[in-house]
Amino acid sequence: MPGDPTKLKRIEKRIESEMKEYAVIAAYFAFFLLSLTTYRKLILAEYDIPYYEYGWALVQALVLAKVVLLGQAIRLGNRFDDGPIILTTFWKSSVFALLAAALVAAEHVAAALVHGRAIAGEFQLSGGHGYEMIARFQLILVAFVPFFALRELGRTMGMDRLSSILFRTRQDGRFTGGDPTQPRDD
Repeated sequence: MPGDPTKLKRIEKRIESEMKEYAVIAAYFAFFLLSLTTYRKLILAEYDIPYYEYGWALVQALVLAKVVLLGQAIRLGNRFDDGPIILTTFWKSSVFALLAAALVAAEHVAAALVHGRAIAGEFQLSGGHGYEMIARFQLILVAFVPFFALRELGRTMGMDRLSSILFRTRQDGRFTGGDPTQPRDD
C-alpha cells in the first residue's frame, strides 16, 4: 500500500540515519582537508603567494563523504570483511583511495578543460600537477586509514559500545573493561 504509515516512518528513519552518517563522515574529511588547506596556505604565504581554497576543501569533503556512502551501498571493499581488522582497514582504505584518486584525476581533467589546458599536461610529473595528484592520493589514503579503522572496530564491537568507549567519562583515568557503562571492580 503506497501510503502505509509504517513504511513511510521506516523510510524517514533511514533517511535521517543516513544524513547523520553523511554529516559525520563529511565533518571528518572537512577537518582533515581544511587542516591541509591551512598548512598549504601557510607555506605559500612564506613566498607571498595568496591561497584561498577553503571552499574547495569543503566541497571535496562533501564529495568524499558521498563516495564513502555510495561505496558502502555497493559493498565496495568488502572482500576481506571476515579477516583481521588491520587487513580490512588497509584494504578498504586502498580501494576507496583509488576511487578518490580517480575523482582527483577527473577533477584535473575538468580543470584543464575549463582553463583551456592540454589534458595530457595534467598528468605529467613535470610542472607540479602530476606530483600534486600523487601527493593528494597519499594524503587521502592516510585520511582513510583511521577512518576505516574506527568503522571496522565499530562494526566488530558494535557502534554503541565503541561510541561509549570513545565518548564517555572514564573512572580513575582508565577504561573500566567489560561493559563500558559499568564500573570496574578492582
